Amino acid sequence: MASTTSTTTTTLTPVRLCQIGAGRIGTFRLGLFSRSPHVRCVAVVESDRGNEVWANSGKPGHPTAFAALEDVNVQFDAVWISCPTKYHPAMIEKAVNRTRFVYCEKPIAYTAAQVKQCYAMCKARGVELLCGWMRRSDQGYSALYKTVLTKPVDVCALHLVSNDFPHMAPAFLKTLGSIFQDLMCHDFNLACMFMKEEMPVSIEAHGKDSTGVGIFTSATCILQYTGGRFVYMEATRYGDGKYENYARVYNNTGNTLETGKEEVHHTFMDRYLAAFSSEVEYFSRVVRGENIPRKSTERSCVATAVLVDLAEKSATSGKRVFLTAKHRNGLSKL
Repeated sequence: MASTTSTTTTTLTPVRLCQIGAGRIGTFRLGLFSRSPHVRCVAVVESDRGNEVWANSGKPGHPTAFAALEDVNVQFDAVWISCPTKYHPAMIEKAVNRTRFVYCEKPIAYTAAQVKQCYAMCKARGVELLCGWMRRSDQGYSALYKTVLTKPVDVCALHLVSNDFPHMAPAFLKTLGSIFQDLMCHDFNLACMFMKEEMPVSIEAHGKDSTGVGIFTSATCILQYTGGRFVYMEATRYGDGKYENYARVYNNTGNTLETGKEEVHHTFMDRYLAAFSSEVEYFSRVVRGENIPRKSTERSCVATAVLVDLAEKSATSGKRVFLTAKHRNGLSKL
């Protein structure tokens, strides 16, 4: 990346982004990009010509809108994918022909097989694929994880709570998928992180469809690990007037560590504003070639997809599901 140097400071030229998708999260991302000194969104791909990005296309401070990635005719350094999850694999396949860096909203895809395929496509073309698990960029979770990782502290139990707010229309919720696939996938990803990438022995999940549209909108889940350790999750799309997301770690020293309950928030965007902003800077540093630790890996993304799938199967069948050697062997090679 280019830079401008003076006798006192070095100013890096912002990383030029092409964003795919300008829906709810895409619009939020565009706002972050416009306020960030680290990036500049020069193009946005949005098939809906009634979207606001088309009305503002090319205006000062706004990216140029295009109907498809193939149509983009401006220079960019990286692609940021913010379209619905079901389109992620197809967009990643197109992006690898246009850039060496792709940042994709969580999850990469719905199934472990699809996640592996996406990473394989990128590796074959020399493209780095990163996934937007923004909770891994949250200061509270990061500090709690650092305590677990760097001190002689074993996690005996982990309690994760996700209460969504504001309430969304059933039709829109259906486009997001089951609560396991969308909201709780973050919790499964955090379980992977806090349990140091160890997979559980079994999963028992229970879900409720409060909307009648055929998806779980509230759920509980227990991940059982060796030695009597466990992760307990509870989540609902119908939070009581506020967005809540917090974690408690019960450790072998007899102490309880907690994060996430310090302030009241009304949306997940408010709750994780600093983490979302941190992701933007983090990705710009990756694109610039800085040798920094990666916050997500192929293994963690595949493991998350495996856990989400088994939780959905457990809740649907009403039975406890055990992980098999096939599940573990599929991860050991990553």
